[in-house]
Amino acid sequence: MKKKRALLLANDLGGGLGHLRRAVQIARLLFRRGWEIGVVYHRDQTALHLPSSFQAFRIPVTRDRWLTALRARIAPIHYYPLGLEKLPYFWEFHSLNYQVLRDGYFTPGIVQRRFRALRRLVQRWKPDLLIGDGHLLSFPLSRREGIPLVQIIRYFVFPEAPHFLWWKEPSPELIAPPALAALAPLLETLKLETPREACRLLQGDGYLIPGNPQVEPIETTAPHLFYGYRVHSDYNEQMLGKDPKAHPRKIYITVGGGAVKLQVERYYRFLLEIFRDLPFQVIFSDPWEVILPYLRKNPLPNVRAFKWIESSTIFPNLDVIIHHGGYGTTLESLWWGVPSLVVPFHSEQEGNARRLEKLGAGVVMPIAAEPYRTVEFQSYYGKFTMRGGFQFALETSTFREMFLRLMEKSPFRERVKKMSQQLKAQHDPVKIVRFLEQFV
Repeated sequence: MKKKRALLLANDLGGGLGHLRRAVQIARLLFRRGWEIGVVYHRDQTALHLPSSFQAFRIPVTRDRWLTALRARIAPIHYYPLGLEKLPYFWEFHSLNYQVLRDGYFTPGIVQRRFRALRRLVQRWKPDLLIGDGHLLSFPLSRREGIPLVQIIRYFVFPEAPHFLWWKEPSPELIAPPALAALAPLLETLKLETPREACRLLQGDGYLIPGNPQVEPIETTAPHLFYGYRVHSDYNEQMLGKDPKAHPRKIYITVGGGAVKLQVERYYRFLLEIFRDLPFQVIFSDPWEVILPYLRKNPLPNVRAFKWIESSTIFPNLDVIIHHGGYGTTLESLWWGVPSLVVPFHSEQEGNARRLEKLGAGVVMPIAAEPYRTVEFQSYYGKFTMRGGFQFALETSTFREMFLRLMEKSPFRERVKKMSQQLKAQHDPVKIVRFLEQFV
């Protein structure tokens, strides 16, 4: 009997691995049920994180970026700021339309080329189900090929009612990019409406929602399932140093895979000065090697740094995690019941941080002070704005005081432990598989 097939369309164009990890987690359940799993990916580094039991299909995008750059006679980026001399520590934006540009969909030709590659793959491999997570072509592909689509979705970009800056009113100075013009010809060909908001491209026949209604307060009549988001642990005590018992209280610090070096440099040096003399074991994930060279020459007994750390090797034996507000890290902290001190670098991360704060599971420390400066950008379809925070706002005594509060047996620790229990109770692999199989 022919095995059923599911094709994952998880967005890996932002630098991090959050979308991919969510989709792979779900796909593993189908694989154990006897399904064949295929994964679409774009970046070479992504292949290193794919299960060997899955079939991997690479659709390269590097050529798209360079061709457009040459045509526009600018540096190989998908948009550029006007009159910006240095990068801010924090970017404020208010729409998923910015992701259209970040992902490189800046001309109709690029959109059509990627879409044709996806269609050829689908017609060759013949999946029974598509599982999308942030991939902007998953919905058009589903409708063109007549394959059911389940989206892994979140509250702030839920296509029926998005709430991107749910914790505050957006500044009137923010102007979203007219980015969907590049997708309009494709959507018109498919007789699909060209939306004003990119989140409408995340529609599906059903929705898998990570966490629970407290974490993602989505209300919909469409088929949906809150699934708890299970996290596994490959805990490795050797990551903590030669004598982990010398500093039994453990802190993990990460900025994720999508951070920019200029944002991280001053921040990591600020943290190193705070923690070098504190009686805690501190582990830095340092993808830009900001402090690694210093620590190689000047090793500290309580501080270790690695270019990349699989978080599963660090959790669950942590006392506090200091992170950027990436969604994967946010849910890992909740799943394992670890309080968070969050320093976000842009608005999407701040939304995750504000949710942790609202749940009483952590605190937010802004890296940049307001007022922010409005920065105008030029895209291939017109101008848009973001707001940048250029003034470094973290202060040693305040940061240290907040960190020590989280380390104590505080209400933060009690609430995050309770949330951990709720998420684990919510996760039911049998329900997840049944939910997915109803669409086939």
